[in-house]
Amino acid sequence: MTCRPPRPAGAMHAGACLLATTALTLLAPVPPAAADPATALDAELPELVVTANRVETPVDKVGSALSVVTSQDIERQQIRRPEDALRRVPGVTVTRQGSLGRPTAVNLRGLGFRNTLVLIDGVEVNDPSRAQVIYEFGTLPTQDIERIEVLRGPQSSLYGSDATGGVINIITKRAETPFEAEAALEYGSYNTIEASGAVRGRTDRFDYTASLFGHSTGGFSSFNERRGGQEDDGHQTIAAAATAGVELTDHWRA
Repeated sequence: MTCRPPRPAGAMHAGACLLATTALTLLAPVPPAAADPATALDAELPELVVTANRVETPVDKVGSALSVVTSQDIERQQIRRPEDALRRVPGVTVTRQGSLGRPTAVNLRGLGFRNTLVLIDGVEVNDPSRAQVIYEFGTLPTQDIERIEVLRGPQSSLYGSDATGGVINIITKRAETPFEAEAALEYGSYNTIEASGAVRGRTDRFDYTASLFGHSTGGFSSFNERRGGQEDDGHQTIAAAATAGVELTDHWRA
């Protein structure tokens, strides 16, 4: 704004001009503070999935029917078994007869159990010794699970004929610090005792994980008690797991 007072007004009009200019300056909008680059970067990073295309892909760029169950979901909902997490995923059917430890199978979109391929960290774990090549979910704990990616629909072109119903990829946790440890002990109904522990560590190129899980329950009768079933179907599980990895290059890991 340019203010030119008339000559006869003298100093009085000049002071009025200065006051008006100052008022306009105070009322001008203040430009927003520059955003923190680190905060802006975190806000822009999309969630990545690896099952849909076998490479890291932003979840909003995946054209297939894909659902993800994270470790935060498992902890928030107090899920004790992976099959209980899968019950919440559309298109997934979980079948278990009896109490914990009984044979448990999962199928996708109504196809047979042998048409669902199960992976752990990308490695096929379906048991070929069974009449139907399936994976036994009943003995898998949730303590080491980072997330579960469920890819529904035929994926034979990527994973072979065992994936005509879909793929369930269980991705385990990796350490983010040089050393971390966790332990848990629980007791519940039917004389159920569950204990678990894990240690993890990471350096610039190397990471490792080791865990131990134990579960024991007196169980209940899988047979209808009103028809004479009185025996309890107990179950005990002891599971151990260990992984180690090294980043050979920025794109290769062993």
